[in-house]
Amino acid sequence: MRVLSDANDAEGGRIDGCNPGTLSAKSRSRWSADPGISYANKSRQEICFDVTDSGYKSLRDSIALWYQQGTALDVLNRLQLKGFRLSIDDFGTGHSSLVQLRDIPFDELKIDRSFVHDAAIDPKLGAICGASLSLGQQLNMKVVAEGVENRADWDYLRRSACDLAQGYFIAKPMPAEDLLGWLVDWQKRLSGESLLG
Repeated sequence: MRVLSDANDAEGGRIDGCNPGTLSAKSRSRWSADPGISYANKSRQEICFDVTDSGYKSLRDSIALWYQQGTALDVLNRLQLKGFRLSIDDFGTGHSSLVQLRDIPFDELKIDRSFVHDAAIDPKLGAICGASLSLGQQLNMKVVAEGVENRADWDYLRRSACDLAQGYFIAKPMPAEDLLGWLVDWQKRLSGESLLG
């Protein structure tokens, strides 16, 4: 969990005038009921573990192995009971499936970029993205659209009442010290480009 510790240290409290919000961390294999990080700058509710199958043959195989060991659901449930949030990442690809939505107490669903980018102009992508968004909303999950690359993607998701969006249209990855400057520019874009309607 070093990445969480490093991110927590980099945040250094909070940047004046800016609340960075939720810290998401990819979770790939070794789970712990308490990651053992300092919570001085983040409440547990502000930390979200992204469950993904990256680095595995499949998330399903990993979940099956955890089930055999009797630890998977126990650890995930304990993380949630301790106040951490869980997100199913790359939904719609690989083995991020309905079985995981049924069995694991997720708080958030991240729709994979391959279904988000160009969903406004491709009927198949639009149907898949829309169905995933509706599913997440019906399950009372926060829905995040990954891969928002242009204004058409943004407008489609805004009309669809998606909770959160990420992608290069909004921002490219940046060091923590650039966050406040980006936030100022983003606020100008929101009004200047009428991004909120």
